[in-house]
Amino acid sequence: MDSDFDSNSSKSAFNRAAPTFAFFDPESIGNVDTEVATPIIKAIYYSLLISTGEKLPNPLFSMRYRFSNGGVSRLIGPYGREALLSAGSHNKVQLGRRTVRKSRRIFRNLRQAESKESAVWNAIESLSRTALIDLSPENEFVHCTIAIETLLMPHVRRNLKREFSRRVTDVCSAESQAAVNWSTLADLVYAVRSDILHGGDYSRTMNQAGTTPEALLPQARKILAACIRSTLLNSPQWNPCE
Repeated sequence: MDSDFDSNSSKSAFNRAAPTFAFFDPESIGNVDTEVATPIIKAIYYSLLISTGEKLPNPLFSMRYRFSNGGVSRLIGPYGREALLSAGSHNKVQLGRRTVRKSRRIFRNLRQAESKESAVWNAIESLSRTALIDLSPENEFVHCTIAIETLLMPHVRRNLKREFSRRVTDVCSAESQAAVNWSTLADLVYAVRSDILHGGDYSRTMNQAGTTPEALLPQARKILAACIRSTLLNSPQWNPCE
């Protein structure tokens, strides 16, 4: 949804967006319909989050959903009203056909999953939590790197940096089309992660590598998204029919 309206005018912003939504009294929304619609919206959100690796706001913080007249009706809550004003501050994400195809496969696999207690679900929740605007870039970075470790190397206790670099390189080289030296990037991500966690000078580490926080810190969520995609699209557990 575009939001190039005056961010100082809450009323005009809300009124301008109103035709997009259907409004209902909260007391009139039945639990059954809401519970049916919400998991579907959540799976759509997760599939887009995983396929893009971008910081996409979680729609479940903004609205409640229910099926109505063959479609999904939305009740805007307080987060939704705030989002109307801040939506214009986020970069728009454009989806190519390749990304859309991956999103569809991810959505299907998430909907077919019988258990929500696996390591990949924990990684997905981490990817979702780090999309919140109240996390600092450093906090988001550490959160994502820990999720990567938990997903790729849950039982590794020795040579952590080497294993982190090797496994991230293997996954991202196969999963991403970006022209990136994944081994070098993974080494740097792990070094900065260790600096932040253990009180080192991570700014100096990045300076020595010729990069900046703005360039490096978002890479952790990109790597995490690639690791989740690899698991969802390539693991027999998530692709029983393929």
